[in-house]
Amino acid sequence: MPTPEVAAFRQSVVASADALVRSGTLSASQHGNISVLLPEGDQILLTARSALANLRGEEIARLGLGGDVREGQIDPTSAEIIRMHTVVYEHRPDVRAVIHTHSPYATAFAVASRPIEICAEVLARWVGSEPIPVAPYGPRGSEASVANIEAVLREHPRASALLLEHHGVLVWGENVEQATRIALALEEGAQLALLASALGPLRPIPAEGALGTQQRRLEFEQQGTLTVGS
Repeated sequence: MPTPEVAAFRQSVVASADALVRSGTLSASQHGNISVLLPEGDQILLTARSALANLRGEEIARLGLGGDVREGQIDPTSAEIIRMHTVVYEHRPDVRAVIHTHSPYATAFAVASRPIEICAEVLARWVGSEPIPVAPYGPRGSEASVANIEAVLREHPRASALLLEHHGVLVWGENVEQATRIALALEEGAQLALLASALGPLRPIPAEGALGTQQRRLEFEQQGTLTVGS
């Protein structure tokens, strides 16, 4: 019987999946997977099937970081990508949630093997101040693919997302809510970048401007909600 804490984390994953589906961020197949690191730090919850639409709590398995199933079951398509998630947790101790999608606009950049420049404010606010890097292609979930993700994590220690060449998108955050927001922002920014590129060369936001945008967001978040008389 799962503890109330684990049940709450499962519900947060369901809420994330629902938000991604409702936003229209996913590909037509609704493909994606979501994981969260449990507080003990040695287990994750992972969506057990490849489509995120109508996800239920019982379709989220509990696994050790080595990939051993502790509760539930994982379908073959989801089992392929376990290491794609756990490698992020291994290299980024600040990360508590990882999301993988085939979001079309961002994945278009991955298919073209092109980083996404920070050219829209939504990217600066939520994704980072550096272009979103591309991890070179390796077959889905293979040792080569995981090694390429690991290399990007080492080279870009402050990144919150990367593109999987010819495949899709991988994002992460301090919790599943933040990771979901980053996934949404990345797809919105990628769409804007593709539309703007039809008008001429993209003009990235300078790094200092992007950092200032992030800082401004954080400052207002710390202030909290404004009320009458505040």
